[in-house]
Amino acid sequence: MSERCRRGAPWRLCVRLLIAAAGAAGLLWISHDDRFSSAYLWRLMGDKLPHVIAYAVLTCLVLLLRVKGPLAIGLLVAVASLDELTQPWFGRSCSLGDWLTDLTGILGVLAVYKCVRFVMCRRPSTEGVDVN
Repeated sequence: MSERCRRGAPWRLCVRLLIAAAGAAGLLWISHDDRFSSAYLWRLMGDKLPHVIAYAVLTCLVLLLRVKGPLAIGLLVAVASLDELTQPWFGRSCSLGDWLTDLTGILGVLAVYKCVRFVMCRRPSTEGVDVN
């Protein structure tokens, strides 16, 4: 790796951390603020789709930080649990259905990520190919 790439790596990590922190803070604010639950679009589609979208975005942010595997799943499940458990403090309801919906968003993005990585990392076989 060149010296220039090594010098730029901490800067890129800081940018990824800032983007992830801002995204997580925004999602936490939206999930705990009661103004969003009265919005027309929210009432139209119910609260399950926003849960899936929010945790899909949060999962993408965690993947942006290059946290993968069981650590990523554990971190995201813990955040989803804390999110649901702290909502009564803000006048919102804590629901097992919402938590399961959060897990659906998390596992959906991780499944798509794994499938894309599998397809992208496959090397074409050179067996039976005539190179002459």
